[in-house]
Amino acid sequence: MTAIATQRVTVLVSPREKAQFEAKAKRLGLKSVGELVRVSVKHYPSAVKAHVTKRHNGKSLSDKELEAELVKRQPELDALLTLMEESNRRANRALDEAEQALDATLAHFAAKKQR
Repeated sequence: MTAIATQRVTVLVSPREKAQFEAKAKRLGLKSVGELVRVSVKHYPSAVKAHVTKRHNGKSLSDKELEAELVKRQPELDALLTLMEESNRRANRALDEAEQALDATLAHFAAKKQR
């Protein structure tokens, strides 16, 4: 049984990337970019193995070799995670600021309408 999605993860992307994600989701018959992300993350381990294998000139790596490669690349993964977390914080701040600006605008026009 699948749990109901109730939590949000915000990631900033360029307009071009967003369009690419939307097109890919549609092409794959997925309902949304969110579903594309969930499916991609779920299948990430096999995708990583395929990517690492490709980087090693097609040589199939054992699980032990793959684990060693991932351990070696851990600093890079940590740096990417840090960037993603900061991007998420900036996105949330931007959303908060936009919401405040919208509230101020709505209040302005509501006051103007009452005059």
